[in-house]
Amino acid sequence: MKKPSNRQKARTGRTQKTNVHSKQKKTEKTRKSAIKTGSEKRSNTPRELADAPKVGRETQPKTASAAKVTVPKKVSVAKVGSKKEVGSTHPGTGKAVISKELKQVNNSDLKAKTVKTAFKKFQTKIVDLERTTTQKGLASRSYLFKQMKRLAAKHSDFPRLKGGYISFGSFARRTKTDPLDDIDLLILLDGKGTQVEISYRQKASGYGANMTPVCRVSLKEAQAPLQAFVDDDGYVNSIKVLNRIKNYLAHIDRYKQAEKNRRMQAVTLKLKTLPWNFDIVPAISVHDDQNKVTHFLIPDGQGNWIKTNPKIDAKSLTLVNKNHRGELLPVLRMLKYWNERKHKPKLLSYYFETLVVQTFQSALAITNYPAAITYFFENCANYLMSSCPDPKRLGEALDVDVSWNKKQKIMHAMRSAADHASRAMVAESENDQKTAMYWWRKIFGTGFPTYG
Repeated sequence: MKKPSNRQKARTGRTQKTNVHSKQKKTEKTRKSAIKTGSEKRSNTPRELADAPKVGRETQPKTASAAKVTVPKKVSVAKVGSKKEVGSTHPGTGKAVISKELKQVNNSDLKAKTVKTAFKKFQTKIVDLERTTTQKGLASRSYLFKQMKRLAAKHSDFPRLKGGYISFGSFARRTKTDPLDDIDLLILLDGKGTQVEISYRQKASGYGANMTPVCRVSLKEAQAPLQAFVDDDGYVNSIKVLNRIKNYLAHIDRYKQAEKNRRMQAVTLKLKTLPWNFDIVPAISVHDDQNKVTHFLIPDGQGNWIKTNPKIDAKSLTLVNKNHRGELLPVLRMLKYWNERKHKPKLLSYYFETLVVQTFQSALAITNYPAAITYFFENCANYLMSSCPDPKRLGEALDVDVSWNKKQKIMHAMRSAADHASRAMVAESENDQKTAMYWWRKIFGTGFPTYG
């Protein structure tokens, strides 16, 4: 009997083995022919879209050869507000680590009929902090400072405080994405009777040698409030200050553990009942001739001090956000979510935020999220590939430790995202919501809603 041909087998519904590599090439070819940008006509029939990689099964490999998300063997579930967050413990610091990947899987059933609705759900259910979480964070921050004031009043060897505290970091700037894992706090010390000596040291980087200022604080008065923390060379040692704060905070019942962070610039305080930590940074105010605060000195990790002024960052971000009628902050948080994805190298949060602000500083006012995000990916590479001085003009360049190779990889990821965003915009302009959402999901991963 004559064997049936392959064509006959396909007609009768019989399965046949297919070479994986040839199938992937065919899928890629079909996808490219189905969706085209520019003046080319694109077909968005359900059959052609089905030939594209299954969006609902998209994974984020840790390496180029990996093909699925690796779930930690040991996880703990902590309830914050009305959400459940899944996390593990950092092997080095013991700090709670909440996995965004796991959260994406838990929310993979998010669906929307339009791109506008999809972005709204993505923003409120995946990216932004819940209102209750923010409120608890603010309350716990106020409670902590009250405890520090009590310690200072009760114990004479606790560093003398002057005034209140300054909130800084992404939580203070309202650029924090879910989950809330840390809150930064600048506590002001009484620097009366001290003076600052500044020298410079060379620091090698991918861009040559950088001159980094080194600040040393010495005493002008023998009975200065910080005299208990002077080292053998006669300078106020920032590590001694950190150690004293750490030792006292470790004995407060509500807090589980206090330790210096790995950069030796802050005391990290872990809470017993809440999933976030506090990074407490002691600071000394520096004034000009008119007694106006120009900047603050904070620990440099080696016993000396470095300059900073978080108020300048807050003012700059507020100004640009105002120019965009308050729409920059939501866009910035969504872009930070993209920065956290594991398909490419990640930039430090503060550096990435600075790139976003630079990109939108001279841009037209944001009118919708898809267009704004497309604009960022199309224009940010110019700022990424240039040196990025400290916006406060107080410290070294933000990209001093970022290699050229790392920048190249991130630029490639941005160009790829720009292409996906462009395809999504074209699809949405033709009212093909399903295809548009497919491409946005390629950018943001499984946390972005699917069509349905």
